[in-house]
Amino acid sequence: MTAIVGNTYPVREKIKQLGGKWDAERKAWMVPDGRASEARSLVEHAPAEQRTPGKCAKCGRSCKPQYTLCYGCAQNARGKCAKCGDELDDWKKRHAIRLCLECRDGGSRAHGGQSYYDRSGNFVLGDDD
Repeated sequence: MTAIVGNTYPVREKIKQLGGKWDAERKAWMVPDGRASEARSLVEHAPAEQRTPGKCAKCGRSCKPQYTLCYGCAQNARGKCAKCGDELDDWKKRHAIRLCLECRDGGSRAHGGQSYYDRSGNFVLGDDD
């Protein structure tokens, strides 16, 4: 079996017809070796994802014309780090902070002021201390 990755969503039904099985753990289609070149060709020529205003790109439901995500899908995306996708704590959610501590560069503390711990866990003494 050969793993097929890329823009597979538009051609997923054709990949299934080739004998492909979705492997959720690998996030790839597993296709028999004899059909791998056909599957790769399908993925290469797959239409690009198009976002239509007024239609949710995730679930396909209608939404306000100026948006491409419905309210439910947009709410599900909130509360996660914009870089790594880890869940944010309640305080960060309430204060609209979009990055977890590991993905932040220290914020205002990195430019002097209070002491803080950097990403590597090293203690940095600020100007105020």
